[in-house]
Amino acid sequence: MLSPEARHIYLNELKPPPGYILDRALATTFSLDLLTLLFAPLAMVFYECQEKDFDLGGRVEVIEALRRVAGRLVIFCQKGRITVPRTATLLYSYLEPVVVEVQPGGEGVFHPKTWLLRFTAEDGPVVYRFLCLSRNLTFDHSWDTVLSLEGVLQERRVGFSANRPLRDFIRALPKLADRELPPQIREHIELLAEEAGRVIFEAPPGFDREFDFVPSGIPGYRYPRLLGESCSRLAIISPFISPGWLMQLPPARKESFLVTREESVDSLSDQQYGWLSGKFSLYTMHEAAQVPEMETEDEQPESQETNDLPGLHAKLYVTEDGANVVVATGSANATDAAFRGRNVEFMVRLRGKRERCGIDRLFGSDAKRPFPGELFRPYERPGEIPEELAIKRELNIILEGARRDLLKSKLALQVQPEKEGLYSLILSAASWPDINSVNGFCYPITLKKEDHARELKGLGREGITFTGLPPASVTGFIAFQLKVRHRGQDGALAFVLNLPVDGMPEERDREILLSLIDGREKFIRYLLYILSEEQDVYHLRDAFETGKSRGRGGAQLGFNLPLLEELVRAYSRQPAKIERIARLVAELEQTEKGKELLPEDFRQLWAVIEAAGKEAACHER
Repeated sequence: MLSPEARHIYLNELKPPPGYILDRALATTFSLDLLTLLFAPLAMVFYECQEKDFDLGGRVEVIEALRRVAGRLVIFCQKGRITVPRTATLLYSYLEPVVVEVQPGGEGVFHPKTWLLRFTAEDGPVVYRFLCLSRNLTFDHSWDTVLSLEGVLQERRVGFSANRPLRDFIRALPKLADRELPPQIREHIELLAEEAGRVIFEAPPGFDREFDFVPSGIPGYRYPRLLGESCSRLAIISPFISPGWLMQLPPARKESFLVTREESVDSLSDQQYGWLSGKFSLYTMHEAAQVPEMETEDEQPESQETNDLPGLHAKLYVTEDGANVVVATGSANATDAAFRGRNVEFMVRLRGKRERCGIDRLFGSDAKRPFPGELFRPYERPGEIPEELAIKRELNIILEGARRDLLKSKLALQVQPEKEGLYSLILSAASWPDINSVNGFCYPITLKKEDHARELKGLGREGITFTGLPPASVTGFIAFQLKVRHRGQDGALAFVLNLPVDGMPEERDREILLSLIDGREKFIRYLLYILSEEQDVYHLRDAFETGKSRGRGGAQLGFNLPLLEELVRAYSRQPAKIERIARLVAELEQTEKGKELLPEDFRQLWAVIEAAGKEAACHER
């Protein structure tokens, strides 16, 4: 049953099974919040999920989590739909190679919301988890759904035909990217695609074993097939709707329900509303559910500067045919864009019996209270559509047109050295974007908008130059903000692009590390997080916060951890941790500033570990 009380934390779904660690991960999303993405490695590595006001700047465990997943995580998102971070942090630069922006051909958008996670263990089989969501990778408060399928990798291609659509979807992703992907990412994707065909995923409780992966908008899978030719009852939940597509659906023999946003029905003409209300019983969420995350369709383009909004965002299609039920969930709205081949989408179609997963069981609060249960209420059409709604739509059209023109201009960045170790970052366009009808500015997200924003008007001639940047502040993430005034109302649109950078300083990543680990105390904290076990992370963080140890703490900071003992433990049992420490020490020792971060006591302990490693290597030869 779908209930407001049945809540799941998005990041909890990324945690490895007990005894396992994350090996590789691939995700797709329409819109992307970089802050949310920073927390994903925390869930994957330290099994820790934080609220969005968590202080990232002073948390060395975030750095360690990011470095552990480096090269093992890739996120595909719609180009121009990365939200502008509310706060600046150098940590975002670690995400540049992780984020791949996608621009499908034609007028469609890249809209799937999926995760494919590969987990490994020393004494267990490889485990895969596939998540099919209606939620983007953001911190929004929308009412969404998530389907989690888990399975074990088989040596032979058991169930290959059932998994073929998933495999083909993964292999199609590189061709959608707006620039050439590095070989490492291509190899990563090919491994996941090949192995996805050899996993037997388990259906969720209450459903039959067999289910279907339903991608669309990629070669061979143009139109999603979710609904049968006939059914006795039909229920559709979709925040965005196209009346034309809905009216072409075969009528249910008994009754049809459509749950959508009030705004989606309010904006219909009287004729369109008459069509729909004659075919569907129309419902919206109760007042407790506010305006949802704005997103995909041309019918409802985004004009908000933030996607962090509550409300209905789930997409569900439920058909009953006698005792049999089909439930489809995922990213596709009930629109022309989703179902007529324009968008790239991903859905999963489940099957079951009416008594376990029928419409009343899914949406009713209990057996005695069938659909609509306590979630939905009948739609009430307002007497007159306010003029403000029409003006808002016109503002959206203007801003979305400016965004599209900006994306078509082939933006790129070039770095040029200045004196005393500083750099200039030059933003240029291959063609001048036609955005003269709006005002706009841009800035690197590693810098404060108030001090470094530059107007977009200079983009078409000599480009826009950001001067005096230390190497740690050089980034490919550029924030754009567009503003326009129309018929007495103001509209705004903000987004980030991950742009190609020519001439990135070789020392950039090392300088980021030195900026984040800015003292010996931070270095020791970082060291302890590398040495800690996942179950100790909460206690370790509490110890740092309170200055008191719970279990194992940190000797160099007044705690009780015998550092040599922990290093020896890792040396004998977990050599991967010693390798990570060795890489960290090697990076720090490349500069005088980095060398100063290494306490003398640690140098002595580390010399013992290094000597033991060299002696063991000699014996192996």
